[in-house]
Amino acid sequence: MIKQRRMVSFDPETDQYLSDYMKEHHFRFPGDAIARICKEHEEFKNAEENHSISIKESVSKNIESLLKEELRDIRDELNRSERNIQYSLTKNLMEMREYFYQKDDKE
Repeated sequence: MIKQRRMVSFDPETDQYLSDYMKEHHFRFPGDAIARICKEHEEFKNAEENHSISIKESVSKNIESLLKEELRDIRDELNRSERNIQYSLTKNLMEMREYFYQKDDKE
């Protein structure tokens, strides 16, 4: 692996963090510690993106399921309404027919 030399400057807090990280993970050179920190950051970022995508997919599936259920309920309600309208129309037509038959019988 080819390494690239760089001159970097850190504020005291970052420098202390790097020193602590080197001691904790037994790194001899700051460049190795920085490379490891960068790699961990990249892995964390990828995991976070995957988690975000997973959440989006889950939410999308739930919304789709709810919409399908709601559309089914609307369709069923529409069918019931159509039957009720048909029943009412039939009833009204029957009443009108009876009225006209009764009227014809009286004449």
